[in-house]
Amino acid sequence: MPAEEKSRRLALLMEKQKAIQTARNEALIGQVFEVLVDGKSKKENQWYGHTSRNQVMNFSSQRQEILGHYVQARGTNAMPNTLFGKEDEVIRQ
Repeated sequence: MPAEEKSRRLALLMEKQKAIQTARNEALIGQVFEVLVDGKSKKENQWYGHTSRNQVMNFSSQRQEILGHYVQARGTNAMPNTLFGKEDEVIRQ
């Protein structure tokens, strides 16, 4: 098989996978997740962490010093590899 055909097929496969991942993440919008805060984003009041489903979530929080804590965050937007959200409340320290 020619290299051009291989590249074309790979591009189609990657495009389809991106659409599948985006649709799966969009289905999570509105749900609340327990998130372990892994770090602070470069943007003000923005944090990132992993949900209990081991999914990356970027979320906003007005509070400081939540690194390493669990928070409740509601999904508000989705991309293929990331769920975006907003903190609801801290559930455990």
